[in-house]
Amino acid sequence: FKPTHKTRIANTVLFAINMHLTRQRSQLLLLIHSAVFISSNAFVTGVGSLRSQSWKLNGNNFLTKDGTRIFLSRSSCNNNNNNNKNNNRRGHTSNRICNTDTTSLFECSGVCQENNDDDDDDEISFLLPSTHKTEFEYLNNATMYMINKDELNPADLSEINHIIRGWSTKQKNAALYVEQLIKRVVDERVRTGASARHIPLTTEMYNYLISAWVPCWSEGDMTKERAIVAAERAETILRYMQSQYESGDELIRPNIKSFNACIRAWYNTASPAAPVRAGKILKWAYSLYRKRVNGEDFVPSFHSFSRVIELYAFRSHSKSFNTTLHCATRAEEILEFMEDLAYTGNEINPKHKHLRPTVDLYNACISAYAKCTANNSNCDVAKRAERLLHRMIYLRKHFNQKDMSPTVLSYNSVINCWSKSGDKSAAKRATKILNYLEDSCNLINPDEYSYTTTIDAWAKSTQCDPEAQHKAEAILTRMENNPDVTPNTIAYNSVLNCWAKSSHPEAPRRAEALLRRMQYFHQTGINQNAKPDKISYNTVIMAWAKSDEKGSAQSAENLLNEMEKNYKNGNVDMKPSVFSYNSVVEAWTRSKHPNPSKGEKVLERLLMVADKEDLEVDSYGFNSLIHAHAKTGTKDSTAKIEDILRKMDEMHESGKVKVRADIYTYTTIMDAYVKSGMPHVTNKIINLIKEMERKVEGGQLDLTPNTLCYNFLLGAFRNSGTNDSAVQAEAWLERMEKEYRNGNHLAKPDVYSYNHVISAWTYSGAHDSAIRAEAVLKRMEENGVKINSFSYNGVMNAWSKSKRPRKAQKVLSILRGMDALYKAGNKDIRPNAYTYTTLLNACAFSSPNDVVTRSRVLDIALAALEELECSQYGNPNHVTYGTFLKACANLIAAEDEEMKRLIVEPVFNKACEDGQVGELVLKQLRSAAPSEFYEKLVRDIGNGSRSITLRDIPPEWRRNVKENGRGSRRTSNARQLKRREMPKRSSVHRATKRRHVK
Repeated sequence: FKPTHKTRIANTVLFAINMHLTRQRSQLLLLIHSAVFISSNAFVTGVGSLRSQSWKLNGNNFLTKDGTRIFLSRSSCNNNNNNNKNNNRRGHTSNRICNTDTTSLFECSGVCQENNDDDDDDEISFLLPSTHKTEFEYLNNATMYMINKDELNPADLSEINHIIRGWSTKQKNAALYVEQLIKRVVDERVRTGASARHIPLTTEMYNYLISAWVPCWSEGDMTKERAIVAAERAETILRYMQSQYESGDELIRPNIKSFNACIRAWYNTASPAAPVRAGKILKWAYSLYRKRVNGEDFVPSFHSFSRVIELYAFRSHSKSFNTTLHCATRAEEILEFMEDLAYTGNEINPKHKHLRPTVDLYNACISAYAKCTANNSNCDVAKRAERLLHRMIYLRKHFNQKDMSPTVLSYNSVINCWSKSGDKSAAKRATKILNYLEDSCNLINPDEYSYTTTIDAWAKSTQCDPEAQHKAEAILTRMENNPDVTPNTIAYNSVLNCWAKSSHPEAPRRAEALLRRMQYFHQTGINQNAKPDKISYNTVIMAWAKSDEKGSAQSAENLLNEMEKNYKNGNVDMKPSVFSYNSVVEAWTRSKHPNPSKGEKVLERLLMVADKEDLEVDSYGFNSLIHAHAKTGTKDSTAKIEDILRKMDEMHESGKVKVRADIYTYTTIMDAYVKSGMPHVTNKIINLIKEMERKVEGGQLDLTPNTLCYNFLLGAFRNSGTNDSAVQAEAWLERMEKEYRNGNHLAKPDVYSYNHVISAWTYSGAHDSAIRAEAVLKRMEENGVKINSFSYNGVMNAWSKSKRPRKAQKVLSILRGMDALYKAGNKDIRPNAYTYTTLLNACAFSSPNDVVTRSRVLDIALAALEELECSQYGNPNHVTYGTFLKACANLIAAEDEEMKRLIVEPVFNKACEDGQVGELVLKQLRSAAPSEFYEKLVRDIGNGSRSITLRDIPPEWRRNVKENGRGSRRTSNARQLKRREMPKRSSVHRATKRRHVK
């Protein structure tokens, strides 16, 4: 063989081997020169046929280094014609080295010898120095041979190209071997000083190198970090190619396959940065295309854009709403860019028609927006998804693109977006899309997911639409009437969930009726897919647990009994879960007619079957019982609560991991202690806090006492009403502040914490209670706590109850500060009727000795009542009028009948007009009113006695009194409208004017 024809001869001979072996011809003797490396395509084609004929090595006939002959003997097997055809197909069309670990590949580098043995027709003789059991061994040995060779000739360069193609089949460490081979060629070029034409490095070789660096997750040792490194290496090689080409090396001009391979490398990394990096490569490729840098044939392909869109749509692993929305927006922007290239006006651009977006790309963008709504409710996201759907419909109609018809997946994804959007009109928008799907003119029919997702949208809108449950059931009925769709258990459960979330009084009954309908359809064979499951029963039980109807708890327990019966009869799907029992316990404990003892029995049933049925009991049922006992607020209930807590601790220590007193358990117990009114409540709550701290030291970090726990303690100190309790309350507040400064953010004092301490000082009776309460208010401002009107009202009340002189003036100054802050924009510090009543109370209990001071305090009381009536802060109530009358009784001299007539009579008449004459008003009227006026009132409405009671006065006078839980707050709409339309004047305006005139 002439050296210049070695490779061509090797290809031809191996092709002949392939043809003759598939036709089951006689033996062929192959003699090849020792320097020949058979090209990958031809070699594999021949060896593929050897495999197809089940040739195997004869272990007794191996070659030695001096060129001894070996034989391959064909096994005696009968191959049918179909096998031969398939083998032929594999032999002729294989472009890559076969990766089969059952057949050896052979490297021919022995000395050419002629074989004259023609005796055995079933033997083929290869002169080989060695055999290779795997493709990897062949490529590895060939690579090492080329790297270590002193000098390369043109034939070697051709073989290097074939070996690189062999490595492109994703062998392990293929990229490293390919880089070594290319580096060897570069070194040869530098060593010899030859031109690029004599020792070429082609674009194809570099493309194989980039493809070799594409991460392959089928390799077991591939990690995200290694994949990122590989993709970065692929991008570095691409940039090197571009720089070399721009420097004048025409043979390694990057083509679009180079860029696509690099994009594919980032596509396979599973890295959060992959969409951005791939997007930059796409932008770079398009920039080169616009500038015609890489030639006229360099045009971005469809795959260049589609892979980047898929990366943004599906490969974003972020759970952040903003990040997910950004990725979905970028995917849509690239899709719009493809549209701009593919469509010109109302026609398709023939130059870029290959870039027309497909339905799959539109679906990918819609799914990306659906992913956004899964992380966060957003109406705008659903609108964007629906806009994409309408664009597909527009392209189909106006461009006559039949392949652009939206699929049912497109519609379902948009319905899903609206279902999760949280918008008030979400259910209506989802129903509108469903109606379009049901339209007879539309070629796409809705499936089960279309109906179920729309029903779910109505289930989530029960708070916005009181008729949501009826509309959801109507969609279910449409689904039942559709012959192409069969409602399944999920569809029925969605409607059950809608009824369970509804506040409709008939919700539990309608839910149970639907459950019975499911049972009927399944048992009679009308719909085998409507079989009720555990979720169906649990949902109806939950509906009964939320109901205020009498007997609702018993109905929930009946369903639980039915589940147990069905499970015992062999229906495994009806096995009651822990949720089933907990829901029934909740029904017995949280309804309007609680019965904790029945709830305890259900919980005992759960504990009995838990170990037998492998149910993991949690603390929910125990917490429900604690909550039920806490609502009663009696001493016996607190004892039962302590027993439940003790039992929970015992079960947790015995191995029941989920039965553990959590933060809700302790706060509920603290609430029960506060409501019980027991002595030494503060000590019991302190003991609970200490117990929580001990458990935190033991590792239960979620039991760290939080602000709510401390607030219950501060509230208990407030209710004690002693000087010592106020001091202790402030000490605990200081402890909370200290823990917060030390890093415990769970103990940060809030506005309620400070308000409790202010109230504790208010009711403490200490001589400096008002000063201490005001000091707490100043600490709130210093610590940046948002102060509300209760804080100021508490300090005002403390001054009102104090025995300090000029306390009325002090309370008035605090009121003026509140009014100024509210008008400056602090809406939390809004004065109300209680604020003005507190000022009137300070005036009523002032005891000035001189006439001038008494007159000034009375002016303050008159001004306060007048200001309340003229302001938008509220209306005076019966306490306000009664407190004002008490102030008049204390501040007006008993013998000054004229003053009483000018002030008291108009105020009492206004109280009658407002319907705010309560017991306090009648009680204070006797001492504040003029004697003639009161006697006349007794004669007119009295019952013969010298006093007037609530039963004596007309009902209109007390119609708006709410006292001790009695009465109502009905207000005349006409009077309120008149207040808005007419300028306000005080009822005491004339009385004040007459007094000043006098």
